[in-house]
Amino acid sequence: MTPTCRARDLSARILAWDGAAGSRIAAVEVQNKAAVACTVGEPTAIHLIAADGTVLIDSSKVSGLPPATPGGPAVTVPAGGSIETDVRVANYCGDVPSGPIGVSLSLPEPRGTVVAMPGSGVSSADAIPPCNGPIGPDIEMNGWRQ
Repeated sequence: MTPTCRARDLSARILAWDGAAGSRIAAVEVQNKAAVACTVGEPTAIHLIAADGTVLIDSSKVSGLPPATPGGPAVTVPAGGSIETDVRVANYCGDVPSGPIGVSLSLPEPRGTVVAMPGSGVSSADAIPPCNGPIGPDIEMNGWRQ
C-alpha cells in the first residue's frame, strides 16, 4: 500500500496566473520531494493568501458552498514526481494586498498545509480577481492531474 504524502515531503509553486471572465486561475504544481511514492488526497481547505500569510479567500467561508471535505480521489505521486491542479478565485472585494499572492492547500490525514507561491518569472500582478458585487468571494480547485 502506498503511504499518504506528508506535507513536509511536498513542495508547491504557482506556474502561472491567468484571467478568465472576472476570475483568476492559478496553475499549481505540487512535487513529491520524498524518496518513495506517496498519495495526495483532495485538500480539506483552499486559501488565497498574501505574501505575509494573510488569508484573502477561505474555501470554508465561501458563500453558498459547503466547506471542502476530504474523500475526493487521491493520486499517487512518484518519488521526485509532481501533480498539477488549477485553483480558480473570483469576486475578491477586500483591500489589495502586496504581492506575491499564493495559494495554500490544507491536506487530509496526516494533516498539513502546502503553500504555493509564484515560481521564478511568474508575476502575481493579475492574481487578485475583481470585485463583482456583494455575493462574496469564491475559490475552488479543479482536481489533481498528472
